[in-house]
Amino acid sequence: MGIFEGDNGDRYEGKWLNGIRNGIGVSYKKNGEVFMGEFKENKKNGFDIEEDSGLKLEGTYKDNYMIGIGIITYKSGDKYIGEIFYSKSGIGKYIYKSNKYFIGEYKDGYRYKGIEFNPEDKGLYEANWEYKKEKNQYIVRGIYYLPDGTKEKKEEK
Repeated sequence: MGIFEGDNGDRYEGKWLNGIRNGIGVSYKKNGEVFMGEFKENKKNGFDIEEDSGLKLEGTYKDNYMIGIGIITYKSGDKYIGEIFYSKSGIGKYIYKSNKYFIGEYKDGYRYKGIEFNPEDKGLYEANWEYKKEKNQYIVRGIYYLPDGTKEKKEEK
């Protein structure tokens, strides 16, 4: 066990092996990021709960990357629960603070296809989301279903 304080304001409290972080420890970054978990050869590994600028990450790390099933809680109160492979990719559920939610597939961190449920009108939106990185916008194409059986095709930007 030991404590290291860097010139840049970062701090580590935990186990060491041959001069590098190895084992259970807590890393405090000057920017407010806190990582509490296991380190292997100076990299985050194992289950962790990490907080950084209002973002809370819960999940399993391998070689500094979150992989597998995880939970991301955003500063806004929104939450993502699902697969995480180096970014949000795979199947997951995004729950808005308003209780509206999306269940579906993410690709490269962006929505790809799935269903969005709106509790206000109890409508379901089954759609494909295409993210245009250069314009920072989604093009959404799908069908909106209302509880009374009506449906309408929608395309949004």
